[in-house]
Amino acid sequence: LAISATLAILLFFTVKKRNRDRTEAEKRFGRLENITTKSKQAKQVAEQRFKALFEQSGSFCMVLDPNTSDGIPVIVDVNKAACEAHGYTREELIGRPVADVDDEEGKQMVRERTDQMLNGKPLRIENTHVRKDGTTFNVAVYADRVDTEGELPLIFTTEHDITDQKKTEDMLNASLAEKEAMLKENNHRVKNN
Repeated sequence: LAISATLAILLFFTVKKRNRDRTEAEKRFGRLENITTKSKQAKQVAEQRFKALFEQSGSFCMVLDPNTSDGIPVIVDVNKAACEAHGYTREELIGRPVADVDDEEGKQMVRERTDQMLNGKPLRIENTHVRKDGTTFNVAVYADRVDTEGELPLIFTTEHDITDQKKTEDMLNASLAEKEAMLKENNHRVKNN
């Protein structure tokens, strides 16, 4: 009887300890699971935030993959503003070489510009883009290399339509040239009189 009582007590404390150990492990696992869940949620929030900023930007935004065999980046993502400006749907632009939206001069420069960005020098240029219907418009482009851990580099571009600004510049330059010509003519007349 004494041995049975001793075994029962021993068994009771062993089961109690196992339950306590299991409870501790469950708490630890639960904490790890909670941390993992919070980390996943934070990542999802960050992705949603980026997508909202990308889509709602007033700028034309593109994500390009420069890791191509011919050195011409391919469009891997594009926002609504860029689609509307170029006259394409998102599906039509994704997978296209970025040179497809450049005029002839831009097409000739695309490899050089890509190398510049891949070597760490951001690109700030004015360029002419071609819409799906063949019409052109002027853009100010800012593009830079984007590195993410464990991934090949991408290029992120933001662009603004500067067609009206270029027209205004052209009109001002024409007016200035006209005034300079008139001034030269007046100076010439004064010298000859």
